[in-house]
Amino acid sequence: MKQASYLHGLQVLRFVAASLVLIGHIFMVTQNHGISNLHEWGYLPLLPWGSGVDIFFVISGFIIFYIARNLDPGWRSAIDFTVKRLIRIAPLYWFYTFLMLIAAYLFGSSLQHPNINVGHFLASLLLIAWPRPGDGALFPFLGQGWTLNYEIVFYSTAALTLFSARHLRIYYLTFAIIVAIVIGRFLSAGRPVIGFYTGSITLEFIFGVWLCHIQRSVRPLNPSVCLALIGIGVAGLLVSALPMLDDVPRALKQGVPATLIAAGFVLGKRTASGASRIRTILEQLGDASYSLYLSHPFVVNAVALVWLATVKTHPFAFALITYVAALAAARVSYLAIERPLLRSLRERWESDTIVAGSRRGLVSPTPAEVVAERSK
Repeated sequence: MKQASYLHGLQVLRFVAASLVLIGHIFMVTQNHGISNLHEWGYLPLLPWGSGVDIFFVISGFIIFYIARNLDPGWRSAIDFTVKRLIRIAPLYWFYTFLMLIAAYLFGSSLQHPNINVGHFLASLLLIAWPRPGDGALFPFLGQGWTLNYEIVFYSTAALTLFSARHLRIYYLTFAIIVAIVIGRFLSAGRPVIGFYTGSITLEFIFGVWLCHIQRSVRPLNPSVCLALIGIGVAGLLVSALPMLDDVPRALKQGVPATLIAAGFVLGKRTASGASRIRTILEQLGDASYSLYLSHPFVVNAVALVWLATVKTHPFAFALITYVAALAAARVSYLAIERPLLRSLRERWESDTIVAGSRRGLVSPTPAEVVAERSK
């Protein structure tokens, strides 16, 4: 299990990334509903809270390469990899998408984008970027699912590299993403969907891939060096919010700092004191980070509606209560919905794979790969 020990650090980082997104949305809701304004919060709403997404993409690149790098070449590995990736992200996303459909039916007038279009809804379920009715923005019916539209393309690209030799996969994956971005520069004009899929943000997956490669190639860094990497990364994210950097590609101004932060979490040595109670709690919250990412808008808006009907003011109290409520709801979602659902689907798929493997020679996952699955 030595190989998988540093993945626990990624669990903590996943919680940090999800919290950044949550806090950013809390600020947004307080302003949209009139609970607060920019002056009450000072500079806090202007910080790059959305960079939690960039951290998520770097983590995704790291974990996907960690899982895929040693798989046997061939279509069996590609299919097994793809199915497990779909099992990991799609069912819970579908659950909250249908929950949003119910919310749109019951509280449509209270939602920012209540319009329902069959084509847009189906594209959302299929994880395909599709213009949203009304404003044409490339957001799915469940708004935060836009990141999954990138994830599924990255998974598909990674699956294709499984037909190649192990030592060439990192190069093919890097080459494919860079070529797509370059081609997108010529074809994206007037084609927003192409521009969406070929944006610079996709490079952040590759940053994570190479971070995984580096982690396997270097000796663990001194804790002070890791803290320095994290500090430089945080400073970089703060600087990225400056208006003068608006035209700088996102992969550079937020992706590079996010990668430095992730490096600080994975390139160090995990000491015996790392299994403290606080770290255990953070890792458990990291387990629920996907549930937190998908469920938090429901909690934030629900608390806001109750708040407007009762307290109406005190935005700082609203933010604190909403944050705690979102974490609690995410943990419940993870324990009651996400984990049982994943366990059931994985066991069903793996039992079928084992039966088929007795005839086809498929290999069971190693303990380290099981931990990696948990981390993603």
